[in-house]
Amino acid sequence: MTSAVQLKGMNDGLERRHSTGPTSTSTTLSPYTATNSTTAHRQSTSAIDLSHSPSNDESPSDYETQPQDSPSFAPTHTFWITPHSLFTRSIPVYDLTSGISTPYTGLSPAYKAAVQKALKDHCPTPCYTLTRQNWLGLRYTITDVASVPVAEWKHPWSSVGEALLTFPADSTHSTHAVALRNKRWGRRTETFVMDSVTYEWASDSLLVSQYMTLYKVLGSQRAEVGKFAAKRWGGWSTGGTFVVDTNEVDELVAVLSLAVVLKKKRQRAAKRHGA
Repeated sequence: MTSAVQLKGMNDGLERRHSTGPTSTSTTLSPYTATNSTTAHRQSTSAIDLSHSPSNDESPSDYETQPQDSPSFAPTHTFWITPHSLFTRSIPVYDLTSGISTPYTGLSPAYKAAVQKALKDHCPTPCYTLTRQNWLGLRYTITDVASVPVAEWKHPWSSVGEALLTFPADSTHSTHAVALRNKRWGRRTETFVMDSVTYEWASDSLLVSQYMTLYKVLGSQRAEVGKFAAKRWGGWSTGGTFVVDTNEVDELVAVLSLAVVLKKKRQRAAKRHGA
């Protein structure tokens, strides 16, 4: 027979086993870790507008990863760069600023739709026209709304070469020539200096360049002064919406620097396809 002492020992063992329970493998997050995890999740989901259905001209993956504008970026002008190909001879540029009533909160589908509406409703005259001097040449003459020459653009044969913008002696846009070059090998960037200030064009995505930003370099800091959204995401036909803060950079220099970037994009596309 089992003694009373043995029964008591068995009961104590059962009580300890039930009170201990299974070993937990979960880890309790500290308040700092939990807060940062939640913030990171909100930031990653806020960049995706689920109500937007990209058109055939947009890359869904690039749209979903489009970064938000800096809170300090306040564009003063909106331009439309007419889509063009590698062999286009004349590129009209339209200033649609006065025809857009939609507040700028970024290059959203709504703002780009307002750009298209202004382009259709107002039928503006090009504020600038970039004309190739001959069909296969790399020299362009830029004229204003009155067909007066305001700049010359000499483009390199290769996308890694230097492009040169020159202006008349009495120009109100620049007192010196502006050279654009890629200073970072293998990176889709273009840098130029105007009035001793460095500016840099950079793609917003590592994969495609549908969205690009013009930065004003201030020491180790960069400030956004222009944003571009391409009409189409391929490299053969380039053009689209360009918003710029003309308080920070001259509008013509900004437009022409973008034209250089787009032409080099087409040159890279042609090289990839062996054209």
